[in-house]
Amino acid sequence: MRKTFLTIALCACGLFAFAAGAIVTTSCGKQVSTVDQTAFETFGDWYDYMGDLNEALCGTRGGEMRYQEK
Repeated sequence: MRKTFLTIALCACGLFAFAAGAIVTTSCGKQVSTVDQTAFETFGDWYDYMGDLNEALCGTRGGEMRYQEK
């Protein structure tokens, strides 16, 4: 019973995350599917997240990134 509930909860979360997401192309050309801007309380939080994402994938916080909502 507990496993069934957890499985359903994870599937529901996954569907929500997929529906409210964005595709980001980093400054080095890698694409990643992630949450959209509305998942953050402020623009600054979202901007910091985008920098973190670019740094994790490309090694730098700067550069031109493209953002497209799903």
